[in-house]
Amino acid sequence: MIAIPNCDKIVPGMIMGGLRVNVPTVFVSGGPMAKGYAKDGTPIDLATAFEAVGKFENGDITEEELTDIECNACPSGGSCSGMFTANSMNTLMEAMGIALPGNGTILALTSAREELYRQAAQRVCELAKLSMEDKEPYNMKNILNENAVRNAFAVDMAMGGSSNTVLHMLAIAREADVNFELSDINAISHKVSHIAKISPS
Repeated sequence: MIAIPNCDKIVPGMIMGGLRVNVPTVFVSGGPMAKGYAKDGTPIDLATAFEAVGKFENGDITEEELTDIECNACPSGGSCSGMFTANSMNTLMEAMGIALPGNGTILALTSAREELYRQAAQRVCELAKLSMEDKEPYNMKNILNENAVRNAFAVDMAMGGSSNTVLHMLAIAREADVNFELSDINAISHKVSHIAKISPS
């Protein structure tokens, strides 16, 4: 199976569905949207738009400036440009071994994203062939195991992902028959430093 999720709850929902079907599966998201630019050339994104509403309410920017940001912050298709739930989960899929490198960061609607789709399709065919020869070694539950869940939480801590990843990853762990508790997350957080605030684009 090849799964093409992108936003928020669809990502963990498809992962849990893949675990239930338990066949060779590769995930490839639609990708994050590109950042936008204000009239003056300043890079902006969805977070900028959120902040601009507050600035306008405080009288810090004009209505014209707010409109400029609102009209230019989200210039393309793709998941919202920021390390929100969708982009966090799309990156964690790489850490779990169920998506190819670049799944969480290659921009939507680009030739690089199209190439990732091709690579994912090729990889899922390779996994299916290998599984037929080796009797199920590449099924989802053989890949998304306790080590994969731990890897995902380590990456999450390092990049400062969405707080929703805790809910989603615990649900995924349960579906994968992995006993994982909040105390396990705390233990990982004590070992893994927050390296940088990441936005995919």
